[in-house]
Amino acid sequence: MPCPDGITKPCFDNFFKDGVNCVRNCPVGFYGDITDFTCKACNASCTACFGPAATDCKNKPAGCSGTEFKHNDTCVATCPDGFFENAATKACEACGVNCKTCTSNAICTLCNSNFYLNNSICVSTCPDGTFIVQNKLFYSFLKLIRIV
Repeated sequence: MPCPDGITKPCFDNFFKDGVNCVRNCPVGFYGDITDFTCKACNASCTACFGPAATDCKNKPAGCSGTEFKHNDTCVATCPDGFFENAATKACEACGVNCKTCTSNAICTLCNSNFYLNNSICVSTCPDGTFIVQNKLFYSFLKLIRIV
């Protein structure tokens, strides 16, 4: 419907100005700005949104662009140490205890200082029959003897 002339807001209550028309809902790629009741473009990383920021995207997991992951209410290209990129939720999720890098919360690939990787878990001491190699991996004495 065309917007009325001579009123203080561009359109009647619960409508937003979209070009020369008043609409109840702004088109895809735009959001209704309640400060001036106009439809405004979404952030370039969004296909649909409820506000101007990249974190205001909707219809996407975690509200980030297709290549980003949500971490502490921001969108990041890669998750920091101690977190892994969950493709299903599009969020950075915590690694296991004492784990510096991981591929899931149960599979550690690198441990924090003073911890050692043993079967994808970070431990502080070697299990019986194992020893430290390159400060991160455990090998059984029996396996080492069989290799030689």
